[in-house]
Amino acid sequence: MKLRSTLLSGLSLLALACTPALAQQKVGTAGAVNPATTSQRGTTSRTIDMGSDVIFRERIVTSGSGSLQVTFVDKSTLNIGPNSQLVIDEFVYDPNAQTGRTAISLTRGAMRFVGGQISKSGNVAIKTPTATIGVRGGVAMIFQTPQGTQVTNLFGRTTVSTAGGTEVISRPGFGVEIVDPNQSPPTPERVTQAQLDAANKQLTSRTAQTGGSKNPPSDTTATQSGLGLTNAMTEPRNTIPQQQASTSTNGPQILSSSPQYVSQLTQNATSGTAASQRPNPNVAPPPPPPPPPPPPPTAHKPRTYALVSAGGAPYLMGNFITNGAVVITPAYGYRNGGEGTAGSRTRFATAALSINGQGANQRSTLAGATGSFISDGTPEGSRFTGGFVAASRQSAGQGAGFSRGNLTSVPGSIALNNDTLPTQMVLNQNRYVPSSGQIVPDLATQHLGDMSPTTTYGYQIPVAGGPAPSNVGNNRAAGDWQGYAAGTMQSFTIDSNGNASSNGDAAIIYGQTQLKFNPGNSTASGSITFVEALGGSIGALVGGIFQFGANPADPAAPVRSAYIDQNNWVMREQVSRNGTTVTGNSYALEYEPSETFAPSNSGSSVARPSDPNRPNNMVLVPWSMFEAQDAATARSFFPTITQWRNYEYSQWGFWAGEMNYTSNDGTRQQLRTGNLNTWVAGQPTDIASMPTTGSGTYTGHAVANIRAGSSEYVAGGDFSHTVDFGARTGTFAINNLDGRNYTGTSNFLSNSVNFYGGLTGTNAVGTFDGSFYGPNAIETGGRFMFQNTGYSSPYMGSGIFIGRR
Repeated sequence: MKLRSTLLSGLSLLALACTPALAQQKVGTAGAVNPATTSQRGTTSRTIDMGSDVIFRERIVTSGSGSLQVTFVDKSTLNIGPNSQLVIDEFVYDPNAQTGRTAISLTRGAMRFVGGQISKSGNVAIKTPTATIGVRGGVAMIFQTPQGTQVTNLFGRTTVSTAGGTEVISRPGFGVEIVDPNQSPPTPERVTQAQLDAANKQLTSRTAQTGGSKNPPSDTTATQSGLGLTNAMTEPRNTIPQQQASTSTNGPQILSSSPQYVSQLTQNATSGTAASQRPNPNVAPPPPPPPPPPPPPTAHKPRTYALVSAGGAPYLMGNFITNGAVVITPAYGYRNGGEGTAGSRTRFATAALSINGQGANQRSTLAGATGSFISDGTPEGSRFTGGFVAASRQSAGQGAGFSRGNLTSVPGSIALNNDTLPTQMVLNQNRYVPSSGQIVPDLATQHLGDMSPTTTYGYQIPVAGGPAPSNVGNNRAAGDWQGYAAGTMQSFTIDSNGNASSNGDAAIIYGQTQLKFNPGNSTASGSITFVEALGGSIGALVGGIFQFGANPADPAAPVRSAYIDQNNWVMREQVSRNGTTVTGNSYALEYEPSETFAPSNSGSSVARPSDPNRPNNMVLVPWSMFEAQDAATARSFFPTITQWRNYEYSQWGFWAGEMNYTSNDGTRQQLRTGNLNTWVAGQPTDIASMPTTGSGTYTGHAVANIRAGSSEYVAGGDFSHTVDFGARTGTFAINNLDGRNYTGTSNFLSNSVNFYGGLTGTNAVGTFDGSFYGPNAIETGGRFMFQNTGYSSPYMGSGIFIGRR
């Protein structure tokens, strides 16, 4: 930033009272005036000396050599340079609460504001013709010239606002220059030392100026005062002789020293007189004291925070997120305790869910975001970096659409609390590059499903917050959970122009879920392996291995997950890193008779890796995040479920995925998509604690993805399972699922915590299987699928169930 230096000379100081009623309200005291001058109150002039009162709404004017220092009653100070004019518009201070407001208008000249008690709450505003400057707990210099306003942050945090936007300066020695009040402030730039020196010179008393003192001290008065002749109550010290330099015509300059007698002034502890002492030249000076031990590392406690933004999910475009109710969680962050830099690294996670309408009238959106907040304990050394993935079905008859983008903090926008955790910032769509530490321009993308085009967009998202609710971050147990997955999946072929064409109707899929939670680094990882079970037209061996979150086999890969606690976590797509290339770590399973396989693969599926040139979009979120945030709204998405339960050893939720890959023969780009599919997982019961006698009834709910004709949607119903542990059989039921009921008989596998059975319903048949979770088989979960028997119009589905006894 080019900081203009304005040469100011001459001196006068005028204070013009606005009204007689306000003239007597004292707001501060003149601590220094160069030199004493007069001020005008109405038509009456007064002399302002050091110690004079400064009055509310006086217009303070300095001439070319004038300067003034004002000390306010809240202990803040204001230095005013030459050729300046300002008015103290407002000053309200409660000394008991140590809060208030300060407002100053600077119309020309220079000033330096050092914040006191009021500025700690951020209620200090300085207005100029082109900007409004806020000072929070710090020091700022402001210059107003005919060309505009220059603002330099010297300490703390300074906010500069115009009609076009706001810029936060948190780095000392950085500043901005505002020329057009209708444009956004520019990015702060470092002010050179020469510019700072020139600016400070204008705000400092010059040679021969006394600051308003009528009798400034001289060398003579200092000598006559007896300073230095009184007893300081200190022990005498040996003075190390100064080294003398000698020169030689035959070599370089040599430093040498020799014993010599040094006359030392010693303070006599009783008489206060000075005595001459002659030290022994043969006694070496005492060794210096050992250096103090280094301070112990800072041991900080685990901390959580919650950041929120205005609106539903501001990183999504309005035409992507469905109309109606949306449950969106705060961005929950967690920092592990221990020793080290107070800020270090925290993970954050946030999610959003919207399901509006039932059956063929349904629209839905699922979104999840993760990332890291990395900090050295200072605002300027902090950054917030992550990303989001969202899936949406604009109508029950339309395929899944996806959106993705970055969430990166705007430099200078971060504020920290006393625990060095973030309290506010601004996020945008640009991308942070860890290897270089640079932020590069980027855009978010979206497409609305089927053959809709991809569009790009940007955003600016102010977020703010503080400590998270007390229940966030408590239950952070490690664990390996196992379970089941279900849903629908559709396959597309992408032509050379990027257009998608469907390979057939959506297929019902059936799969398994594995989840792993790592509280040590606040990450999670998981996988869903699935195959086509019903419908579709792309082969019975079509499926996939979708992997989520942290990659345990590749520590260098970006971590796209955050584990806050067992109820609050999100995973995005798992990736691998090869140099600077990041590739999805998921696979498609496909079988097409027209393709030629090696003998070992003949008649089986082939795993096709993710396309490194086309990023995948995947997200996996637990229902517990939405239940904890707004249970009433979340449950309203499934009005036919009446048996909502709380679970300790198992969970369920949603997942969505869009995977890009190349066909096995290398001729076609393929795409596999699914939206709002379901999963359930838990801690399997130890076989030793599995009951062998008695009975129990599990109650809970079931949620399924249903394909009815050309429509796809989710529906819920009640679930029950009455078990005879001795006979190892049970009665299974799902009621009011999309208006239909299903029943079946379960059988236990030998020496196992798993069960299975068949389902029957009105004009429908199906199967189910599941597991028991937790000690003594306290909870249960599993998957089911069904299809109609008439085939006049396709009606089929697959889903999960979860319950507790």
